[in-house]
Amino acid sequence: MVSFFMAGGLLLTTWTHLVLGQIVPDTSESYVSCPACDLSYSSDIASGSAANESFAIVTDFVSALSTRDPEKVAQVFCEDGILWGTVSQSARYTAEEIYSYFDYFAREENEVLSACPQVLHVGGPDLYKANVAVNNSGSCLRMSFTVNVKNNCIEYLYSSYFPNDPEDLRQVDLDNDMPWASAEAGTLPDPNTALGDCKACNLTIRGDIPASDVKGVEGVMTAWVDGLLAQNSTAIADTYCTGSSFLWGTVSNMRRNTYDEIKSYFDWFAPSRNFTEEIKSVCPTLSMIANTVFVEDRELRLGEQCLRMSYTIANEDGTYCIKSLSSSYFPTEPAGLLAADARNLNPSPPEAPPSPPASAQEHLWLMAVAVSLLVLIL
Repeated sequence: MVSFFMAGGLLLTTWTHLVLGQIVPDTSESYVSCPACDLSYSSDIASGSAANESFAIVTDFVSALSTRDPEKVAQVFCEDGILWGTVSQSARYTAEEIYSYFDYFAREENEVLSACPQVLHVGGPDLYKANVAVNNSGSCLRMSFTVNVKNNCIEYLYSSYFPNDPEDLRQVDLDNDMPWASAEAGTLPDPNTALGDCKACNLTIRGDIPASDVKGVEGVMTAWVDGLLAQNSTAIADTYCTGSSFLWGTVSNMRRNTYDEIKSYFDWFAPSRNFTEEIKSVCPTLSMIANTVFVEDRELRLGEQCLRMSYTIANEDGTYCIKSLSSSYFPTEPAGLLAADARNLNPSPPEAPPSPPASAQEHLWLMAVAVSLLVLIL
């Protein structure tokens, strides 16, 4: 079922018919056929045993998915694991919420045909991010796993459908000499979006996160937003960690790991609109993973659309920086998922059991009471 195989210490795929370094022409089929494995690899992306251990966990996830048993899929997640599923508008922070998602998704037909893997170190000795382009049952998914190789489990999974790169972004990448860019360009299709419950709220902090860390995270996130409001791609790129970082932008199907690759995306995105006017509301939730790195999940209303954005923030030598960002449009939640959540997370209260029939002795007692009341009345 799964076409991962080992070669030179890395898990590769059988996509020999695709040309490396050239973006796939942008058509409606971009949603059903994954692009070529790209060349955006920075110097410290993990290989060897770290990659193999990381993808062993991903393979466990895929194998569990093939059983159509939501319990087995949920068990691949760490005890405090987080899921932002392909068709879920909200991140899921509890085991019950994760189970409920797979009570829908795992019961659907899932046949993983191929994948295009990439692994990079996230933080500490045990946290790695496995970024995978997955051809699943005729659709292409972007799946970013944060895995704990010590505990052999998924700390965080963010998944979304592959977008089509808009023509203007392709041109900017071409002008900036990105390794995958080509002159091929197409149109941007209407995204599968729903406003849903994209809302405004104050920062929610999950668990006991030191105040100094909260302040450090808020500092780098403020710098990121300030760069966006100023339409300054350099200021935005400067908030990412040096060495190896990761960006899967809202409308970019390429994985971006270097400073220049990340900046190229924001060379297009930052001046694409007036964000001071377009950003209507933000609802952030801050979590800590394995006492090592921080994840801030944001529901962002941008104009008339909602985005779901997941930032991983690291403290590298006293400097807080963005290690990764995955972003996508809000999906439309299918009826099957809504039904699973209603069944698992918001069950109707059970009906009160019918009263047992009165015994013969109770009948006699009630008749006596009634006769006594009648005598008193008369």
